[in-house]
Amino acid sequence: MKLKREALKRLLDALQAIQAIESFTAHHSLVDFLDNELLQAGVERKFEVIGEALKLAHAADHSCL
Repeated sequence: MKLKREALKRLLDALQAIQAIESFTAHHSLVDFLDNELLQAGVERKFEVIGEALKLAHAADHSCL
């Protein structure tokens, strides 16, 4: 199966957002996370990016998801 270029680009966007969340939270405990509004906002934004990227990937190529 060969995915369309736009779908691949959007899947890469989602992967990069996942990697950013991992990087943001790597050295923080749950307590740290819950006490840090800026960290929470950054993670929340990346989840929004993931959702939008997956929606656009699916729209570009229904076979990718």
